[in-house]
Amino acid sequence: MKVNFCHHYHKLAHNRFTTVRGKSWFKKCKAGEIVSCHAPGEKDFECRVLAVELKVTKELGVPFLKADAEYPGFEIENTLQFVSLLNSFRKWPSTKLCADDTVTVLTLERITEL
Repeated sequence: MKVNFCHHYHKLAHNRFTTVRGKSWFKKCKAGEIVSCHAPGEKDFECRVLAVELKVTKELGVPFLKADAEYPGFEIENTLQFVSLLNSFRKWPSTKLCADDTVTVLTLERITEL
């Protein structure tokens, strides 16, 4: 499975980080699975999925959202701004999220070569 990142998020500088995905990802990923990740301006890298959780967006909290979604030139100030960011990645208006919707939170850890 491939996990694509549209921006070079600050979190990608860490070995362990989260990514928020649509609810359907809950059935696509399993803890222990290895996924391939792609971020702009970075060589593709592999991660082990540490956790796959369903969460309500508005319950994630601004500190979590900031750590998850900020990138150079973009800062999160509230949940609605985060929801707008997520919706900017969605092609169809019928699939737009709101703060009450459930999302999948993946916790990933980079696999480093020895």
